[in-house]
Amino acid sequence: SLKREPAIMVIVIRSGPGFDCSWIEDGRVLAIRTTSVARESVDAFVEFIIDLLNRWPVDEAFLCLQEFTPDLTVTPYLREQSARIIGINRTDVTGRLALVTPNLVAFTIFDLWFQSTGNMFPNVEKRAFTDRDKALSWLLGNHTE
Repeated sequence: SLKREPAIMVIVIRSGPGFDCSWIEDGRVLAIRTTSVARESVDAFVEFIIDLLNRWPVDEAFLCLQEFTPDLTVTPYLREQSARIIGINRTDVTGRLALVTPNLVAFTIFDLWFQSTGNMFPNVEKRAFTDRDKALSWLLGNHTE
């Protein structure tokens, strides 16, 4: 597991079946790469994300780059389990979440999903992208759009 150790925060991240996590941009951004939407992978990912979001410190911006490999599609099971993440309503966390998928169908679904999940972390901006560099630039606030 990896540790991020700014003065007031230690969050241990891990990888699981179908996803890998790492800190990038000198520990400012949590990068999650999803490589499978099999049930076992979705279950492990959802449990990890729920635990992470529930423990995220209020004094640290939540900056997350969530990448899906090109071959992944949005399955009914993934949509169903995502509802568990939407149920987390922490108004005390701020930041940005960028979801990257080169799959245009998945991009459209995620974009619509973000528009309909305003209560999920209402102070965390959420956007879908097809380009990783643009997503990272937006996460770091290098341009406005």
